[in-house]
Amino acid sequence: MLVDSIAAREKLIAHLHAGQLTDLAELSANYTGIHEFLTTEIALALGVSEGTATAKLAEAEHFTTRL
Repeated sequence: MLVDSIAAREKLIAHLHAGQLTDLAELSANYTGIHEFLTTEIALALGVSEGTATAKLAEAEHFTTRL
């Protein structure tokens, strides 16, 4: 059924998003470069704006330090 496929994809997206947040948090914790350039590096790698990269990084840090 199509609704089941949509629900399954939503679960997959959530799983992938959680993995991305985990990777971002780990990168932030272990970044060996100048930390103020981290969002620039993330933005370039993902093809997004620095504002979006900053938001993603903040979300990752929030969830990993909150739990």
